[in-house]
Amino acid sequence: MRGCDAVKERILQLLKERNLSINKVCVKGNLTTSTLNTMLNNKSEYCSVRTLQKVCQGLGISLPEFSDDEIFTNLDEEE
Repeated sequence: MRGCDAVKERILQLLKERNLSINKVCVKGNLTTSTLNTMLNNKSEYCSVRTLQKVCQGLGISLPEFSDDEIFTNLDEEE
């Protein structure tokens, strides 16, 4: 799995676990819903750390907490 795909999967997993909507996370993280929707709907190959920090803020977790998941252990090499 590629890095951006793992990030997308992790976001979706956390949204489901916490029963949060994309809109709620965006409001809490000061992020536009279009940015997160574009990222999650595979319309973008770009996953910026700044966007991820805002998503984490909206989820109420830190970046280390976000990345503390087995989904990130076996990522494919990206060119």
